[in-house]
Amino acid sequence: MYGSGQSPLREALMRLASEQLVVLEDHKGFRVAPVSPEEALDIANSRCELEGLAVRMAIASGDDQWESNIIARFHELSKRATYGADGKLDPEWERRHDAFHQALYGACQLRSLIAFCQILAERAYRYRHLLLENVDSTRDHRGEHEAIQKAIVNRDADTGVGLLQQHYRRTVETLVANWKDVRVAE
Repeated sequence: MYGSGQSPLREALMRLASEQLVVLEDHKGFRVAPVSPEEALDIANSRCELEGLAVRMAIASGDDQWESNIIARFHELSKRATYGADGKLDPEWERRHDAFHQALYGACQLRSLIAFCQILAERAYRYRHLLLENVDSTRDHRGEHEAIQKAIVNRDADTGVGLLQQHYRRTVETLVANWKDVRVAE
């Protein structure tokens, strides 16, 4: 069906299991990992703390190139609508969104910290889709991202980190508050 043998598929599934995106059940095989409000909160809170630290470190060591990258990534993001004509989250907006957020802590000099931030961002992706495609399609993402960008480029760490954390927490709090309205494939 996939044009591949069992070994590459099993290896791919084992990698997804190590990232907690699929679950391996003895004698049953693999299934997509379930989502839960508790996990969404855990990911968001961890992300707030780690990205907050990474952004503070980036502000302390960032240069003009780091600042211009943030501005450029915001410009690209702001030129794209969040949703396509079909009402679904636009994949290109998603790519630009991720690039913008990575640019914020791009000057952090701790590669391991950056790697953990990216893992959490990938884990948050599932929940962001649940929220944006099911619950909250009227939010002013551009305004939130612009405020974050301005504070960080102006090297106002307290305001920038506070706005970033508020951005993440608003997403997860809205999702959890509307969990019953979320359509989750079982």
